[in-house]
Amino acid sequence: MQLKFSVFNKKTKTEKTKKLTLVSSGVDFYPPAAGGGTMLDASAGLGEPLNVSDDDLTGLVIISGKSSPEVLTDDGFLNWSRSIGFDEEFLGLHIGTPQTANLGDGNGPQPEIKVRRQNFGILFIGSLFETLGGGDHFRYWRQNGPTANSGALFLA
Repeated sequence: MQLKFSVFNKKTKTEKTKKLTLVSSGVDFYPPAAGGGTMLDASAGLGEPLNVSDDDLTGLVIISGKSSPEVLTDDGFLNWSRSIGFDEEFLGLHIGTPQTANLGDGNGPQPEIKVRRQNFGILFIGSLFETLGGGDHFRYWRQNGPTANSGALFLA
């Protein structure tokens, strides 16, 4: 699908027409088990399910590859995360063991992309409180391998 829109430059008083192409992978996600993966990450113990189990986010399991292309980018996903009260780790401070997951996409086990931590309504520094004192957090992976490239985001 292609959209056309105009951008008006107030300084030069000129108008330019731009095109925006929206691309969808055509699938929500590929089941990890179909490609030798699993719906559990490889954390200590038995593994965590690749979904969100917090009561506030019940039903949010996988962000579909058919979602808005902007949401599926790292910056877009950060904006979406902030809209539901989660943020980046404060100054990159990571307390905990990084986890891996095999999404069955041909990439094999991959490390988490990032962890998003509850920000308690305080952008940028609120995640420090979650890191030190506890709270809600999630990590995510992108299904983008050579055999199953949906672009979907899997949360744990």
